[in-house]
Amino acid sequence: VGRDLYLAQGGGFHRLARVVSRDIPSSAVYFDTRSTQFSPAMVPFLDALVEVLAKDPNVNLRVEGHADARGSTSLNEKLAAGRAKSTADYVIAQGVDPRRVETVSFGERMPIRKGRDASSLARNRRVELTLFKPIAPQGSDFDQCGRRQ
Repeated sequence: VGRDLYLAQGGGFHRLARVVSRDIPSSAVYFDTRSTQFSPAMVPFLDALVEVLAKDPNVNLRVEGHADARGSTSLNEKLAAGRAKSTADYVIAQGVDPRRVETVSFGERMPIRKGRDASSLARNRRVELTLFKPIAPQGSDFDQCGRRQ
C-alpha cells in the first residue's frame, strides 16, 4: 500500500499508479476445482468493493486470476483467465466502467501455498484484487492502466 507501480521504457521508468489497497478484507475470491464461477457467498464482498469504486472514480481495480498446479499449463491459464474475467464481469455488471477494471492471468505460476494437499490447492484457486489510483505518465502514450494507446 502506498507503493508506486512503474513501467520501464526506453531506458527510463514511468510511474503508472499508486497502490491504494491490497489489504481489502477477504481480498481473494476462491473457486472450486476446474470452475471459473465464484461462489455466491462472495457476492456481498464484491458488492462492497463496487461501493468503494463508486465512491471514488479515481480508483481502479486490478483482478488477478490464479489456478492450482493440477492440470496442464494451458488448462490452468484458461481457468485463471476465466476466473479473472467472471469476477471483472460481475463488477462491471454492477455499473463500474470497464475502463477502470483490468484483468491479468497468472495460471499456476504464482501459488500462495506450495503444498499439494486439498487446503493448499484450494487457496491457489483464486482471484486477487488490488485497488489503485492511476498516475498518468508525463509525455507518454499510455492509458490509465499503463497500456500503450
